[in-house]
Amino acid sequence: MLNHTCKLCTFESKVDVQETVPFQIEHGVCEFCMDDIHHALKSRHQFNMIELHLRINLRKLRYNLQRITRYGRDVSSELEFVESEVSVIERELGELMSDYPSIAEVLSEYRSLLCVYK
Repeated sequence: MLNHTCKLCTFESKVDVQETVPFQIEHGVCEFCMDDIHHALKSRHQFNMIELHLRINLRKLRYNLQRITRYGRDVSSELEFVESEVSVIERELGELMSDYPSIAEVLSEYRSLLCVYK
């Protein structure tokens, strides 16, 4: 077993390494981020990098919120910051949101996560 921390979302995991090192471990990312990167590379719309960063940051937010339990004030300020960033992205996309359902889905996940932790 090998302890591994993703460079993108900071998720810590244990990976069973046998004869060969998995591709994502070799490049320092978790399988979830690797899947998101693969999906972003396959898609052809102009917001693919924005979507990739949103997905990775969402995973990072989830992981960090799971680790933090006793720092209520710090968590509240971070949640407010994330909520303001999500609102800015939603305003920037405006009417284009319906043209990019995958970005709308990620932003909806952010909103749901914010509701859970507030």
